[in-house]
Amino acid sequence: MTAADQELLKKCKRDAVTSGRDSTKKSEIVRAALRHFASLAASTQLMELNGLDPVKTGRPKKK
Repeated sequence: MTAADQELLKKCKRDAVTSGRDSTKKSEIVRAALRHFASLAASTQLMELNGLDPVKTGRPKKK
């Protein structure tokens, strides 16, 4: 996940607290986002996926 994605997760957690939800886990936000994404039309899903920046896979090499 990119740093920008991490910041979006933090914002979602803050928004949940501000809205009255005492604690929200990162996994709950991801699950809610996944359900919303699945409800979109395939063409909209493709547009969103094409708009993502590529992320390097794998673990960083040990120094």
